[in-house]
Amino acid sequence: MTEPFSITTSLPMDASPPRSILYSPGPHDTRILLCECGNQEVVRGEARWKRFRPDVDRDICRCLGCEATSPLSHNDDPRRHLRHP
Repeated sequence: MTEPFSITTSLPMDASPPRSILYSPGPHDTRILLCECGNQEVVRGEARWKRFRPDVDRDICRCLGCEATSPLSHNDDPRRHLRHP
C-alpha cells in the first residue's frame, strides 16, 4: 500500500490575507471608508474624517479603531454605493 503524499506551499497555513480599507463614493456627495475590523465612517463634502486618517496620494489609510495602517481598496464606480442589508 502506498502512503498518501502532501503538497507543500510557501505560505504558512495560518497566514491571513492582507488587510485593506475600502474607500467608496456614496450617494449625495458622500465618501465612505470601511475597515475589516468593522470601523466605518461616512463624510459629506469637505468634512474631516474622525475615525480614519486616509492618505489618498499614497493609497494607505490608518484606522483609528484597530490602529492598523492598511492599503486603500477603491470602489471607483459612483453608481455602486455601499448599502447595508
